[in-house]
Amino acid sequence: MGAARKTEAKAHGGWGERWEHGRVHLDADGKRTFYIEARHEGRYFLKSTGVHDEGEASAEWTRFLDDPAAYQSRPARKAAATAKREASDPTAVPLDDVLLNEYLAWCAEDGQSKAWRSKKRVLLAWWTRKLYKRNLRGLDKRTILACVPKGRTTSRAHRIAVLKALYEYLRNPEQRLASHPDAQTLTAGEDPMIDFRVPQGAPARSHGGKAPVPIEHLALVLEALGVPHLRAALTLMIGTGWRGTEIPRFAVEGVIEPIPKGQARDGAVAILGVFSAKATQRRWKRVQVSERLRAAAELLRQHGSFDLTKLDKAIRSACRAKGIAPFGYGSIRHTLKGYTKAHGVLPAHAAEAMGHSVDVAERFYGQSSAAPPIPSPLDEIASA
Repeated sequence: MGAARKTEAKAHGGWGERWEHGRVHLDADGKRTFYIEARHEGRYFLKSTGVHDEGEASAEWTRFLDDPAAYQSRPARKAAATAKREASDPTAVPLDDVLLNEYLAWCAEDGQSKAWRSKKRVLLAWWTRKLYKRNLRGLDKRTILACVPKGRTTSRAHRIAVLKALYEYLRNPEQRLASHPDAQTLTAGEDPMIDFRVPQGAPARSHGGKAPVPIEHLALVLEALGVPHLRAALTLMIGTGWRGTEIPRFAVEGVIEPIPKGQARDGAVAILGVFSAKATQRRWKRVQVSERLRAAAELLRQHGSFDLTKLDKAIRSACRAKGIAPFGYGSIRHTLKGYTKAHGVLPAHAAEAMGHSVDVAERFYGQSSAAPPIPSPLDEIASA
């Protein structure tokens, strides 16, 4: 029967057999949804009942006759009732355009690139349409799963990742929502995304998405960057493995400290500190660094705020000028991870310095004081 319905749906543009008060729509799996098709006072109506059983559809027909113009399907009525109930709760955190704009403004302050914020806006607007005015506090996980597209790993991954990031923002105890002043920070138990895993493809090194960058290519790009603060930013990325968003944050609020007496490791001369990029982990990441990295850090702090997209464009422009494949920030981190492994650095030390979890480091790359310095490709690149 299922195969017959699929064939029928394909042959009739998704419309299957008729029923007493309208038409039946078949989805790709042959599932039926009953639609009301009628004329009333000169107007034509074709409205979904949202139900899949003919008996329930007949009950919807009776409701439709009460007020055809105002008729809503059963799922729409349930969603409206839920939204109304949740809106009366002063502690509710409804997903709407106000919350979306407030979160994206925080993303800009956090140093996230304009391109990534634009992508987030599109995906979160999609979630807003799906969950409009729903209270994010303690939202049923099944409600979220019902919205996520099936079968397309990339599409699923991006949508889950941005909603997960929004929930991390709402769990951050330092955040106070101007749009919902009575709402308190979400707890872990109120976050349905906390144990969601973002679907992952194969590790980047096996499919080429974030392939390691040859050291000679890093050297060529560093040489080609003519703007001092951009060269300093790339130097810090290569030497520390910090995330792209952490570099502009360091330029604004990072710290450069002396190393306490007797604690210097492997020729380190200073400690650099920056806030973690994770919204729920506003903690300092501190690592001992060489003289070269200290000098780059001082130059960047003296310059102050800068646009990360300009660094990205400068790197790609330099790659084109040198005739080499362009690379991004993720590839730089990937290069450093592989480099530290090849030079015998323990996964725990590399993870601490780069802000990676140890289990991720071990799974993909092998077995509160400042992290010790780690070897990096900078060791093989001459100073500009």
